[in-house]
Amino acid sequence: MEYDIIEDESRVLIRIKKLEGRHAAALGALEECMQGRCSCPTSQSAKLKSFEVVSGKDSIDVTLTAKDGQRLARSDLDTCMRYTLDQVSREPK
Repeated sequence: MEYDIIEDESRVLIRIKKLEGRHAAALGALEECMQGRCSCPTSQSAKLKSFEVVSGKDSIDVTLTAKDGQRLARSDLDTCMRYTLDQVSREPK
């Protein structure tokens, strides 16, 4: 699996691609993050105003919006995505 992180003023788009048959597992892991049950080793979730997931045929788009006055740290988001996708890749297909 691969992902790209695209930032603007208050939002971050993360596009997950090359899902390699793990689309459902990746959606499940993102659902846990949306519900605050993510075991990601960063504190970025406390800065979130919204967390939206759109599932496409070959990709998943995640749009994160920071709370007013907050800024999401790209390095922490990268750490979180690597951690989450590593966990997903360990699950059976």
